[in-house]
Amino acid sequence: MRAKRQQAIVLLDDLAESTFLDMFNSHYSEATINLGDHLTFITSGGRGWATYYSDAGSRFIRSLDVRMNEISHKDAAYVTPPNNAEAKRTKVKSGDVLLTITGSLIGRVAPVFSNLEGSYISQHVAILRPDATMLDPGFLAFFLSLPGGGQRQISQLQYGQTKPGLNFEQIRGMKIPLPPIELQQSFQEKLRMIKSIAASHREQLAILDALFASLLERAFRNEL
Repeated sequence: MRAKRQQAIVLLDDLAESTFLDMFNSHYSEATINLGDHLTFITSGGRGWATYYSDAGSRFIRSLDVRMNEISHKDAAYVTPPNNAEAKRTKVKSGDVLLTITGSLIGRVAPVFSNLEGSYISQHVAILRPDATMLDPGFLAFFLSLPGGGQRQISQLQYGQTKPGLNFEQIRGMKIPLPPIELQQSFQEKLRMIKSIAASHREQLAILDALFASLLERAFRNEL
């Protein structure tokens, strides 16, 4: 049962990518539009946020929190932000796309939903704020996450060997397709459904893992 759950999760991840390619394959040849032409704002986090760490408050999103197409809530960090221009500049809005721009985790990307509105970002993370009338954040993040899409461009653009990075000019110059916004939003709805099913499988897998561990412990104690 554990193996089947794990296999189902892998297949659902593959389904998300194949759904994207099925819907937008014809648009791949049209990936010639500069991303910067459809961003209303781009910035990265500042230094010195460790001073404002707290047990509660606003969520602080680090590069390790940015996974492919999702923000992890594991071991979440929080800050009590200062009331200054730096904090206002790096405050996250729903509909933003977060991209890691330095270090070993460079290129991880995820859209921001309403549950993370008002969060703040570390210096290793960039906020990309797309023009919502032309570019759906879920569509953009997924394209940037694809090996044949944004990831290939990121690997070609990043500078530095020991600590690779991306600058704003490079990000603005990345090439993207721009299918009709309605089609982008349709994909986002399908992606939400796939993620919901995958989340259910992960919950069931966690239960099965706990049961398996309990059975092992009982077996080692000759209690079965």
